[in-house]
Amino acid sequence: MTVPISPQNDTSTELHPRSSQERIETLDILRGFAIFGILLVNMGVFAYPFLGYQIMGGSPWDDTFNRITEQVIRFFAEGKFYSLFALLFGIGILLQFERAKSRDINFKPYYLRRISILLVMGLLHAFLFWMGDILMVYALCGFGLLLFINRKPKTIFIWAIICFFIPLLFVSAIYGLMNLALSVSEAAGDIEQHIEAQEAFATWLIEGAYAAYRDGTIGQIFIFRALEFGIVFGSGIFWFPNVFAIMLIGVYAVKKNLIQKTLKERDFTLRMFKILLIVGIFVNGLYTVSYALMDPLRVNIWYVLTYFSFSFAGATLALAYVSGIILLLNSEHWQKRLKPFAFVGKMALTNYLLQTVICTTLFYNYGFGLYGSVGPLPGVAITILIFSLQVYLSPVWLRYFHYGPVEWLWRSLTYKKRQPFSRERASAI
Repeated sequence: MTVPISPQNDTSTELHPRSSQERIETLDILRGFAIFGILLVNMGVFAYPFLGYQIMGGSPWDDTFNRITEQVIRFFAEGKFYSLFALLFGIGILLQFERAKSRDINFKPYYLRRISILLVMGLLHAFLFWMGDILMVYALCGFGLLLFINRKPKTIFIWAIICFFIPLLFVSAIYGLMNLALSVSEAAGDIEQHIEAQEAFATWLIEGAYAAYRDGTIGQIFIFRALEFGIVFGSGIFWFPNVFAIMLIGVYAVKKNLIQKTLKERDFTLRMFKILLIVGIFVNGLYTVSYALMDPLRVNIWYVLTYFSFSFAGATLALAYVSGIILLLNSEHWQKRLKPFAFVGKMALTNYLLQTVICTTLFYNYGFGLYGSVGPLPGVAITILIFSLQVYLSPVWLRYFHYGPVEWLWRSLTYKKRQPFSRERASAI
């Protein structure tokens, strides 16, 4: 495993990107793993009207294999991999901050520029390609992290726990108010009308998704995508706090030196893996069962339990995956097997956006028009195929270039200086 190398003789007063020797290869492997999991979950959102069914409940798939695959993805992947990426995002930010601090460089201007550029990339991704963009969420949460970079680890941890509970408190309030209103006959009728309207809206969303993505023009796709993005972003209270909480856990981990401890102390890592796996299996079991039994339109007790378990389901298994992979990396055999993930992780932003380009081309009308015809099971096969292509192409690209194309653009804009791109050109200079 590659560990960071402190630049002993670097007296530069300007911050610049890490060299390849300064990277922590384990973090790149984890990023590559996260890219695979994110695609596995996003495949369903690319392939069929996920948002409408999420609002209304149910599934378009009646056959056993697709329904089982759907539940397996929900248990092992849903919420875990954007959580893993959020954790790595928080870790990366504090490592950059400490690197700048060690050189007596003001980190804030670089950071704000970097996050602002990511926000613009997220907006372009969301409106021009796909409504399920996560970059904008990371960027917005990234602005909030500035408030915590200089805080004590205990303060950071407490705020992380508070953020985990915010969606639960919100949902519990909705549940309590709805039950209170149902006890009043006049209000009960209004609520039932509201539920019927919501069900009609969800049905319209499902039909509209087919009309736009499978049969519509590029203009119709753009308009409907903007509508769906507005709905997803408007429901941010249910999941934004979770993303921010996990970022805070990443910051906390660096401040408490848990990264180095996890990399070096196998017994500590094994103990953490066992605890997190047990808790993760229990919480995700509760999440999967409650999700199947909840009524999202009527907000029953299973709905509350779904959000309670979801608040912790992603984080616990994401952290279990982290500790499990680190344990595997103690073996040379697994180091060789997992090494390809590092190349994907080194150009994670490019690979994430490339997944959108490939999948929208596969499913939308301007491409192959497969929208609505690919279930969860064949979706897994497509995920493996696309990711395998990225595992193959990423090291080939990095053989000739220092960064992925989007990473290069991001770095060049952040540091207001064109960064080396081609390895042959850099060596010639």
